[in-house]
Amino acid sequence: MCPELFHIGPIPIRSFGVMMALSFLLGVLYVQRIAKRDGKPFEPYFMIAYIMIIGGVVGARLAYVLLHLDEFTGHWTRTFNPFAEGQFGIAGLNLYGGVLLALIGTFAYCRWKRISVLDAFDYFAPTLALGIGITVSVAFSTVAASVRQPICPGASSSRLDPSRHSFSATPIFTRRRFTHRCTVLGCFSSCIG
Repeated sequence: MCPELFHIGPIPIRSFGVMMALSFLLGVLYVQRIAKRDGKPFEPYFMIAYIMIIGGVVGARLAYVLLHLDEFTGHWTRTFNPFAEGQFGIAGLNLYGGVLLALIGTFAYCRWKRISVLDAFDYFAPTLALGIGITVSVAFSTVAASVRQPICPGASSSRLDPSRHSFSATPIFTRRRFTHRCTVLGCFSSCIG
């Protein structure tokens, strides 16, 4: 897959951003369907989705900046400036920081609105796996395509030696089936074990 899908004027539309937006949309639609199935109002979960999306992106960027301080020393405006260095977009996100800030924001909102934290996490845990699966698959396919051969318009015609690079995908989920809604611990234990 090409890193840049197309341009709208001078702004490039990147495949990673499109897949991230798609994963957000599919996650919200999934939670809406599950809330409807369980007879619960969707509005509080929609607000939690906003908190998770914004908290996830901000937390992912903050964690990246903290882990790569040498890149930003003396250039602090590049931390959140999407127009830095003559290109549009913010490159550099860290998954763990995004998940952590999204969980903290969700926990605080649920406590404030007196919503069951475990129910909220039960609803959103599968969306985390879905989002990671969609966005990481695009990142790996983009890197693998550039290592194997350039397929994007305007890419260099030189090929890299595939024997020097190894890409492997390990299965994230086991074949364990849940009889009830996936709990947070059950979801994470199936990812680990």
